[in-house]
Amino acid sequence: MTAEQLISDLARALGVTVAQLRSRSRKRHIAQSRQAACWALHTAFPKMSQQSIGDLLGGRDHTTVKYAIDRVTIRLAEDTALFMQLYAALPSLFVPSPFVTRHSSLVTGMAFWAALGRKGWIVVAA
Repeated sequence: MTAEQLISDLARALGVTVAQLRSRSRKRHIAQSRQAACWALHTAFPKMSQQSIGDLLGGRDHTTVKYAIDRVTIRLAEDTALFMQLYAALPSLFVPSPFVTRHSSLVTGMAFWAALGRKGWIVVAA
């Protein structure tokens, strides 16, 4: 899979166009989709520089790309809907399955969902 294919697949899955991802639009759903694209590119191509990712997405600065990656990483831990949407669009970025049920030994009766991504575990309390 190339970076262009990943952007195209993700745009289709998130309900936006590639042109919208590369645009200057600040509409929430477009900006969040663009942030997800930054995260996906960074995860799928770890050797690609943040400046290269920014160039692919409309000439964004590397600091904007870093912010987007950090923001989506946090959102994935908090927002299971986003996690499932990205998992459905790009299952190869997640290893081995979307959810594994674990129970905390620290708090009786507390459960959480965890998924292993390329950058580490993503945990969401249930």
